[in-house]
Amino acid sequence: MKEDNISDRRFEEMKETFRLIKPEMRVMEKLLSKYQLFEQDDLPAYCFELLNRRWKKNILPQRAYFLRKIYEYILWEQGVEKPDAQLEELFKVKLGFIMEVTIVIQYLHNQIIDEKFDVKNIAAVRRNLIASNILREILFQYIQQEIEGYGHEIKQVVEKSISNILLHVDLGQRLEQEYNHYDSYKKNPPLSICQTSIGLFSDLDCIRPIIESIKGEIPQKIDFIEVYFRRIYLTNGCFYTFMTQLVLNILGYKDESKKEDLSNFAVIFGVATQITNDIVDFVPPIKNNGKNLSSNTVGKNSTDSYSDLKNGNITLPLIYHLSKNQQRLIENYLSKPTKPNDIDNYSLEVTKEILKSRAIQKAKKVGQNIANLADNYLNIKNPSASLIMDIIEKTKWNKYYYELNKIEKTK
Repeated sequence: MKEDNISDRRFEEMKETFRLIKPEMRVMEKLLSKYQLFEQDDLPAYCFELLNRRWKKNILPQRAYFLRKIYEYILWEQGVEKPDAQLEELFKVKLGFIMEVTIVIQYLHNQIIDEKFDVKNIAAVRRNLIASNILREILFQYIQQEIEGYGHEIKQVVEKSISNILLHVDLGQRLEQEYNHYDSYKKNPPLSICQTSIGLFSDLDCIRPIIESIKGEIPQKIDFIEVYFRRIYLTNGCFYTFMTQLVLNILGYKDESKKEDLSNFAVIFGVATQITNDIVDFVPPIKNNGKNLSSNTVGKNSTDSYSDLKNGNITLPLIYHLSKNQQRLIENYLSKPTKPNDIDNYSLEVTKEILKSRAIQKAKKVGQNIANLADNYLNIKNPSASLIMDIIEKTKWNKYYYELNKIEKTK
């Protein structure tokens, strides 16, 4: 396969994945209809608003596609040329759909916590909270109804995987709220790592040298840097790790060395993509083909640019920026007990400032170095490897980075 055709093929496969999983919404709606109390009450619209917006915007299902390609990757490694039709349906339809609903539940929570997509008043918070709770319960009913037919043990493995994803994301959100914010950054409390959590974060060992290198650059913030990487592992990396382990468990893959390689790849994938998201947060509302770049993802408005800054969440670009120890526009903003709503009025100056400090460039380099590690863990002869790798290549260069580069070059 020619290099310039890989992205095109991946794009077509992602669109195919979308077409395969989208009809499952009708199954969810039927399950939910049992709880509709009166004719005028559009309960599906209430609960599935964000999910429907995702479908209408044709947002390609990255997690469903990732799971599909890991499945196909393992089948090739096992020498399976013609997989069972039931197995194909399980991985390409049912489990992919489950993962996309799971991430929407996470989005609903995240909008509350970070006040995204105009979820900034008590009425909107209540709506998201109720919708996410109902959606979670209906999702588990879907698993009970739709996955049981593939075997009781498989259903239990799927339920455990989804529970673990949601639990770890919540743990990551708590870590962010308690320790990964500006006040904690300034106070810089020493943190003694609980021995019981060592195993939980051992997956980070595959990128440990890079983490330690950053600590060497900013030795006064070693505990805070550790918290940041643990947080993004919990909120994003774990999702891909648990998906990968789910596929390995169902397919009964026995090669322990290759299982570890795939788990390491999942960690790298999740962490690298989250660092990219943290960088993209500094892209101001910029028009691209008539659309705001910063609103090109589901659950995000153009006003959601700088959401980390607005919420006082200290991401990798901000860790680098604040390490300069100077009073500037960004730090002055972060130091205010109540963050004003006027940052959008001088957003371009904010982006120019963080670019001038080279913080964005350093964070990009970290993300690229982590993404480069992925080559060590996939068999390049496997036909699915190049397609999976094509996604992670977007952490090295994408349309958002192009816009940041343009801003950097302006005076």
